[in-house]
Amino acid sequence: MNRIPRAGLAVLGLVALTATATASKPYSAESDSGKKGVFLRPSEDTPHEQLAYADGLYQRNRLKRADRQYRALVRSWPRSPEAVTAQYKHATILAKRDKLVKAFEAYQDLVDNYTGRFQYEDVLERQFEIAEEIMNRRVGKLLILRGFEAPERALDLLEKVVTNGPRWEKAPEAQHLMGEIQEYTKQYELATVSYMETMLRYPRSPFAEKSAFGRARCLSTISNESPTDNEAAEEAWYQLSIFNTTYPESEYRDQASILTRQIYDRLALNAYQVATFYDRQARNHKAALNAYESFVQRFRTSKWTEEAKTRIEALSKAVKDDENK
Repeated sequence: MNRIPRAGLAVLGLVALTATATASKPYSAESDSGKKGVFLRPSEDTPHEQLAYADGLYQRNRLKRADRQYRALVRSWPRSPEAVTAQYKHATILAKRDKLVKAFEAYQDLVDNYTGRFQYEDVLERQFEIAEEIMNRRVGKLLILRGFEAPERALDLLEKVVTNGPRWEKAPEAQHLMGEIQEYTKQYELATVSYMETMLRYPRSPFAEKSAFGRARCLSTISNESPTDNEAAEEAWYQLSIFNTTYPESEYRDQASILTRQIYDRLALNAYQVATFYDRQARNHKAALNAYESFVQRFRTSKWTEEAKTRIEALSKAVKDDENK
């Protein structure tokens, strides 16, 4: 076993004592290495006095000047306890002035730089409210564009909320809303992923059920856009089957039943068309018989089932005749 020389032990002891002394040393405004900028110069000499001065402006509703003084405090004394309050007030003022994205980013600076020094859930709540506001807001200042919705602007913000607080009580809702936005903007593939994330990460949340149906709905839409894509229809069918089994009393059960029937009919039609191809185009009696029998076994209640049974009877005779030749 390697031994540390006594001189080395002495050095290590000195480093440890220095670190302890540094850690226990009280905060000093004079030792704070903040930047004293020309354009963000504090009006007072200490962070305590500066915060009181900025708060006075804030209380008199002089928001722009107050914001400037809060930012000057954070810039000049970034490690002070007052900097945390000033950063929070800076973000709050931006929100009051309807600068929502900048406000979100200012709250994010708290998360990134002052973890453990503020009410974390309060900041998450404010970030979530901003994301919701942006998601639901209509944009466009020109008359021709007024009322145009752009909810996708909230996607990155909602994702950040989930990242900041994956176990926060509203994280499942934020994750689910990402799927809703992607579905609304017709990004169906991405929406299915977001909905699946909600289902997997928050299976006991009320939003797991909503996301399960949202995923089934998106897969059904994808199938509708490519009606001959049997793989897409099968995936939608599988998701709907899981949803119907897992949530038999769901508020979405009527809608799910409609989608289930639509997918069932599409799968049945695709399978029936395969059988008719062997029957009418290829004129392969045995292949057609097998296809019709598989069809009837799976799709017992389709609109083509009785016709398939009739063809099975006729083809059974034809196959026997072929074998006897």
